[in-house]
Formats: sequence, structure tokens, C-alpha cells
Amino acid sequence: MLKKRLMNLSIFIIAILVSGYVVYDYILKESSRNDQRIEEYLSTGGIENRDEEVSYSESEEIGPYPGRIAPNFTLPSWDESSEISLHDYRGNFVIMNAWASWCGPCKDEIPYLIDFHENYAEEDVEVLGVNLTNTETSKSSAIAFINDFNIPYDIAMDVEGFVEKEYLIVSLPMTFVIDPDGRTIIRKVGYMNYEQIIALYEEAQEIYYNEGDSKG
Repeated sequence: MLKKRLMNLSIFIIAILVSGYVVYDYILKESSRNDQRIEEYLSTGGIENRDEEVSYSESEEIGPYPGRIAPNFTLPSWDESSEISLHDYRGNFVIMNAWASWCGPCKDEIPYLIDFHENYAEEDVEVLGVNLTNTETSKSSAIAFINDFNIPYDIAMDVEGFVEKEYLIVSLPMTFVIDPDGRTIIRKVGYMNYEQIIALYEEAQEIYYNEGDSKG
């Protein structure tokens, strides 16, 4: 009986040691992968610098980079009263802002987007917010954020992470300007104040109309 107990105890100890090794090996590999990602990030100067190097180049490809056709999506509105489709905004410039309630810079930026929406209401430009709902602790956190700021423009809820994936959103806030033909015209990473939002819109207009003149 004692021999059997000792054997069972030995098997139990060996199982623990094997499990510990597997966990340690996994952690070691993950650490190595993370180190590699950091090295790649630093070697390129970061995602912000890579984006700045991407200039407008018109293409029939679908993608989030300047000149490509912006990926369409249909998502529920924040209050579930309607569905929001990017195609519905064709004919206008769209300033599409990706945000989340946990994002500090988003909280600072939202009031400027609201001011822009109200001050440019007579122009052919729309502000469209996209909440990365899949990154929120709960949908109610996003709804409370919208109510706290009394956001007047359309807010789509990216519940499944479609926009996050298709638009390669790696940092928040992130803003895309989409032209009246449905092409991504500018991709901007990071916080903007009111003057920067205006400058972004004016730059988008200049690119769009200059491209139109060159075709003509």
C-alpha cells in the first residue's frame, strides 16, 4: 500500500514538473515574440512614422491607405435605432474617427470633433465616429461616454472588430478622411485639436480636387 502511494506521489510530482516546464517554455517563447515585435517597431521608427511615409496613390484596391477604396461596413448605431453603412456617405467627405471610452486622448479629442461637426454642418463633410466596442469592458461604458459628451454625430459600434481589422487600427484615436468617391484620402494616427482637424479636412480637399484636375 505504501509503495503504491509513493508511486502515485511520484507520478503527481512528475506531472507538476512537466506542466511547469510547458508553461515556462510558453512564457519564454511569448517573451521572445514580444521582444521581436518591439525591435521591429523601433527599427521602423514606429507606426506613426510609417504612416507619414504613405503618400496618396490612387488604386482600385480596397484598403485603409491613401488612394485605396475604403472598406465598406454596415454596423449598428450606438442606440440600435438604425444601421450605419459607409456607402451611405458617398458624395461627402467623411472624417471617420475610431475611439474607445478607455482611451484618454479620445476624451480630449471628442469635443473638438463635436465643434467641427457643428461649425461645418453646411459643408459637404460628415463626422462619423466608430467605437471599437470589441475592446470595451462593456457596451454600457461606450454608451455612457456618448451620453456624457452628448455626441451629436453618427456613432457606429464595431462589436465584432471588423473596422479594427480592415482599417489596421493599432492605436487610438485614429482618424481617416474618406473622399466623396469612397476612397481613403488621409490616415492619421493620434490625437488632434480643433485646428488640426480643420487642417486635415483642408488637406483632404486639396488632394481630392488636385487629383480631379490632373485627371481632367
